[in-house]
Amino acid sequence: MRAWANNSTFQWITRLPLLTRGRKYNPLIKDAIVAGAMMVVGEILAEEIKHHMSEPHHGTILVQETALMPVTQTPERKNASWLKKFLPRTDIDTGKVCGLGLYGAFQGCLMHFFYCFIDKKLPGASLMIVSKKLVLDELMMAPTCLIGFFLYNGFRDTGTLGGGLQRVKHLFWPAYIADVMLWPLLQAINFGFLPTRYRVTYISVFTCLWNTYLCYLNFQHPLPTISKATVDGSDL
Repeated sequence: MRAWANNSTFQWITRLPLLTRGRKYNPLIKDAIVAGAMMVVGEILAEEIKHHMSEPHHGTILVQETALMPVTQTPERKNASWLKKFLPRTDIDTGKVCGLGLYGAFQGCLMHFFYCFIDKKLPGASLMIVSKKLVLDELMMAPTCLIGFFLYNGFRDTGTLGGGLQRVKHLFWPAYIADVMLWPLLQAINFGFLPTRYRVTYISVFTCLWNTYLCYLNFQHPLPTISKATVDGSDL
């Protein structure tokens, strides 16, 4: 085992900072990568769910007959990419997914600094300390993340800042009410039992599922027809 470790063939592994030293010396980089990756996974799952929700329903008999029919392995299907094999009926918007990944990385950095700050100002895990952290999280971090998420998606869909502000205006409060009902319980576990270095990773896993809900909310409550004046921000 020691001879294998000293083999120069594998010494390049020890020079990969994100794999070997990222967790110890670069927690900010680790948090950014994990948060960005989980945002990408959540967006892909959300797009798949949204695609299935938008499909017309053809009745039980047709669905049963389709389920019993053998799937023909056409050359196109056989040679399809791994993404099309797992998600065959969804056209993933690569640009939007990558953009959300970058936003997720930014959000991971934001959460990293926020958790380090409140853990420094409010050390410990007593009931009173955890309660204070929960209040700060819901008053500061939750609105910031929701506004940023809807603002980015609205800007991405409309190409204008006014469209992003309209998205925030219509979807922020329903999402924030759901946030208040769900996240305090998850954050109580986070603040009460986990050390600071694992907080962003823990939250990012649930953010993956939360992003799916936000996409569902966005799909269920589409924006009304926006006039040019509204998009330009005159009605805001």
